Amino acid sequence: MKILIKTFFSFIAPMEDFIIESDDNTVKFKTRNKKWVKKLHPNDLFSAPMFIRCSFCFKGKIDLNKFILALNESFKDFEMFLTTFKKDNNNDIFICYKENEYKQVLEIEDRPLDLIENSYSKVENLVPTLKTICPIQESGISLHLDGLKMAAFKLSIFENGFCIGYNINHACIDQTGIYYYFKYLSQLYSFGREHLKLKKPEFIDYKSYENKEFQFADTNEAHEYAKKLGFYYKEKAQDNNIFEKNSILFLNFNLREIDNFKKESNETTLSKNDIIIGIIFKLYTFSSHLNENQDFNLKYISSVRKHGNIGEEIMGNIFRYNGISLKVGEIRKMNIIELSKINRKSVNSITIDHFKNDISWFNYIHSLDNYGYFIPTIYGTNISNWNSLDYNKIQFGSSTPFALKTFCRARDATNYLSFDIDKNNNKTITTSISVPNDSIERIINFSKDNNLFSIK
Repeated sequence: MKILIKTFFSFIAPMEDFIIESDDNTVKFKTRNKKWVKKLHPNDLFSAPMFIRCSFCFKGKIDLNKFILALNESFKDFEMFLTTFKKDNNNDIFICYKENEYKQVLEIEDRPLDLIENSYSKVENLVPTLKTICPIQESGISLHLDGLKMAAFKLSIFENGFCIGYNINHACIDQTGIYYYFKYLSQLYSFGREHLKLKKPEFIDYKSYENKEFQFADTNEAHEYAKKLGFYYKEKAQDNNIFEKNSILFLNFNLREIDNFKKESNETTLSKNDIIIGIIFKLYTFSSHLNENQDFNLKYISSVRKHGNIGEEIMGNIFRYNGISLKVGEIRKMNIIELSKINRKSVNSITIDHFKNDISWFNYIHSLDNYGYFIPTIYGTNISNWNSLDYNKIQFGSSTPFALKTFCRARDATNYLSFDIDKNNNKTITTSISVPNDSIERIINFSKDNNLFSIK
């Protein structure tokens, strides 16, 4: 439904800060410091091909006037969200302001007759469209960044709720950084700048964390180190024909049953995430295409902020990849608790020194062809857990998010752990997995046997 956007606005802020395009329901924001520029570090370049496309979903009301004013205020501190990627003659990548004065970054969709419960299930309807981004950004991945926007947003307003969708490049910001931005934005919305309690964002100084004594003699050494991170470089993926025939399953993890499972097992040191990782290990090794002696590698992403006393206000990719490699036969013999303990031991072993060594690896490989690290195979998967943060601190008025909708990346052997609510209004953790067809029946039976998860 097309909204008459001009009827929504009675702004007290300087209108020259933004331009309302009533014809297509978008808002352009004024770029300020034209000299602002940041060169991307190799650590950020590694993540830069990815655009994070998600949507926070809320029940309650949103004031459109206040939201646009808050967004405008947020860009004064999060300047990078109005930037564009630029490549120079040396092939270095920067984010900076282009010469145009305004940046079109907000799309608005008003659906006053629709209930949010009936409208939020498809994330592709909740994130920025071609009104504010180009087709390659809409795909979520681009190896060529020159000229692309850093970020765009979409506000969808329903009768009894709203969704804030975003398309943000992974360069310079990780999931904690995005979480912090939305906390910041929500405080600006709810209380105004004069009552803002959060620190202004700063960029991490990667050089201060570099371990200059940790170096690589050649590419083979770099590939060997990559295995510790869960990356296995492949010139060609011989199993790709199998992987491309996989089916996608969407899973809901029952948090109450997982809590009961932990209590019954007397394993109080294990987290819900540990149990979920144990389950995912099992699900991926049901296939007959894997033999007992093959290695299966589960790679997960873990923040290192607490290990280095790095605050949420520090922007950057402040995490490490960590790989757990086990024989398929071992995984099949182990139960969920045993696999969960292996994950907990791996997580507990991470230190800030690992992050410092990783930076040396990023520095070494950034000029190499990295594509081989990302070829999906049936011998591994990548877990990205987005549930470790307190999303109740993102509060627009009295509304906090009941769901974080993410795009399915299972086709790329990546599993996002996100959150939603079930039909009984209970919180669930959700993900999607890509598995060979011969394992689906066993996965269904496994879900019925333990009741820890269900298949949509």
